[in-house]
Parts: sequence; structure tokens; C-alpha cells
Amino acid sequence: MEKDLSAYWKVIESVKEDYKAIFKLKILTGMHMEEILNLRVQMIEHDEFGAWIKMPVNYHKNSNYVNGIEHRIYLHDKTFALLPMDKPILNGTVRPQALLFEGLDFTPYSPKTMNRIWNKACDEANMPRIWLSRFRHMLVTSCRKKIYKGYSVDGSLITGHCYTKGTAAKNYTAWDSNEVRRDMFIAGYYYQDRV
Repeated sequence: MEKDLSAYWKVIESVKEDYKAIFKLKILTGMHMEEILNLRVQMIEHDEFGAWIKMPVNYHKNSNYVNGIEHRIYLHDKTFALLPMDKPILNGTVRPQALLFEGLDFTPYSPKTMNRIWNKACDEANMPRIWLSRFRHMLVTSCRKKIYKGYSVDGSLITGHCYTKGTAAKNYTAWDSNEVRRDMFIAGYYYQDRV
């Protein structure tokens, strides 16, 4: 599995610069492509653990106004460095973007476009085409039964699957808890640092 990840990372290096960060973020966080393509600058926050993506209520596929889930994903320093937080405009000044990744006319790229680019890159590298969603499963599998600095690494805390085990109350509503943030940080840091 890690061999596959390394090979597909090389495929990503072959695509245009605009798309590299999107595909790398997909591998490093396990986010759904639609979530990545619609990320906004104001969703990035910092605390004592580092940078986080904070998806507001009704953004993550399992969040709605009834359950009030605000999903968060830790970003390793190198992962954070991939994000285009500022972009030059015509007069040479820099403005914050509304979207982190802007397509034509400041609109999000479409998932179909990203799949087409991905498939073409795989074909050109003579690599089997795999669904981009497979990287999410690789992430969870690679964290299984791993320990980092004495703590169990839970891949579900990276991808957002933790709600299915009835831990939503702990992991989504207790964001002020240092223990909850620590567990999410450990999982995200362990995986992203290894990749």
C-alpha cells in the first residue's frame, strides 16, 4: 500500500502546478474532492497545535443544522504550505482569495475536471487508474494499530468517519477540549508526516 502511495505521489508531481496541491491534499487528509474544491480561505484556523481546516455546519457531507457538526482537519506544516493562501492580481498586489483553489472566473473546479486530469496523468505515467476516493481508504488502513508517542492513531479522526462510531459528541462538540484536539492532531500529524 505505501509503495502504491509513493508511486501515485510521483504521478501527482507530473500534473500542472495548479492541480498538485488539490491532489496532494486529497492524499494527505482523505477529504472528499467536493470539500477540497470548495475550501475557502476563512476556513483555515490556527491554535497551539498548528493549522486546521474548519468546515462549518452543513459543509461536510454528514453535517447539517440539526446535528450541528463542524468538521475539523489538522494540517501538518508541510500540508499547510501547499495551500495558496494569497494570489497575485494584475496590479501586482496580493489579495486573499474567497476560494483556496479557483478555476475559471473565480469559480471552483469541477470534480469531473479533476477526475479527467487524474486519469490522464495516470495514463501518461503508465499507472493503473484508481479512484481518487481510494486514497481515503489507504489513509485509514495505514493508521490501523499504529502508536505515536504513546497514543493510539485513529485514522477516522482524520477523515471524518468518527461520527459513525457514536463518538460525534466527543470529537465534534468538545472542540474546546485539549484531549479531543490532541487526538485529532496526533492522527493527522502521524499520517501526514509519514507521507
